[in-house]
Amino acid sequence: MCRQVARRGSRGPVKSTSVTRVPKRTPRATNQRCSAAAHDHRAVLVVLRAADPGERVDTVKLLDEAQEVAAEGHFWKANVVRHICQKVVCRKCSLNISSMRRAPRAPRPGVATVRADQPGTTVPPSSHASSVEVMAKQTDHYFTAEPASAAERRELRVHLAGREVIVQTAPGIFCPDRVDIGTAALLSEAPVPPQKGNLLDIGSGWGPIALSLGLHSPDASIWAVDVNQRALALARDNAKTLGINDFHAMTPDEVPADIRFDAIWSNPPIRVGKAALHDLLMTWLPRLTPGGTAYLVVQKNLGSDSLQRWLTTELEARQPGAFTVGRHATGRGFRLLSVRRAP
Repeated sequence: MCRQVARRGSRGPVKSTSVTRVPKRTPRATNQRCSAAAHDHRAVLVVLRAADPGERVDTVKLLDEAQEVAAEGHFWKANVVRHICQKVVCRKCSLNISSMRRAPRAPRPGVATVRADQPGTTVPPSSHASSVEVMAKQTDHYFTAEPASAAERRELRVHLAGREVIVQTAPGIFCPDRVDIGTAALLSEAPVPPQKGNLLDIGSGWGPIALSLGLHSPDASIWAVDVNQRALALARDNAKTLGINDFHAMTPDEVPADIRFDAIWSNPPIRVGKAALHDLLMTWLPRLTPGGTAYLVVQKNLGSDSLQRWLTTELEARQPGAFTVGRHATGRGFRLLSVRRAP
């Protein structure tokens, strides 16, 4: 729509200028914004990878990936993945994944499977031909003592202690596909560990932290502690492959009670719950030698600051003046906390 505007110039006759009215820009509706976000390539790949034929959806793994995406600063991508895990039907892709839950529930009749040739349609559970099962089941947590999933080992090429190494991983443990962002932050920000003494990794998994300690300090005794027997077996084998001889991978109850540690590095298992996490930390931090330091990497949006305050209060109450709790580094959505014992 145009209107004529008369304008008197400083010289010459009156000039006429045509002005076009631009319609007001209406904000995008929320559902349009969510729809666009839902089709971001990474979010869709997460869903498709989880819905591969014959593979059950691992909601815990999806949520872990969502947190890592959030740690990289892509919060809206992470929200997409979280919404998918909670209860989302992607209309454009027609992937009916509304049965996904964080906790397992009994399947409802007629919603158990999605037919691949007709995405989004409901089929009877008895019809298995060309279907993808997306029912949530009770997945193995990385703090499960005996994972129920198949122990299919595979090789993984990673960088540890400034070198490229090949390790073995398997399902049913923490982050079997890579070195997770939190662990990578710890390995890059923590100072060089002591060259001798006892060095501890709490919640070792397949061993990225413990193996790095062993590669940095070949004359030290490395202790990798975990409750997951599969993870412990992998850590032992990986240490043997990398030539780390003084390496002990065992459950907490198997560690001799008189052992004290010159350094503790850990990406603690936050998902065990606050009470269990507090008990875990109060079991190991008091076993630091005088002058020893623990480095704990914790995601900021999972309570790193509150954990720092709690550690300060709790350690001071138990042993006044013995420990100093601080923030060693911050980056990539994580805080690296330090707990130093007085000499």
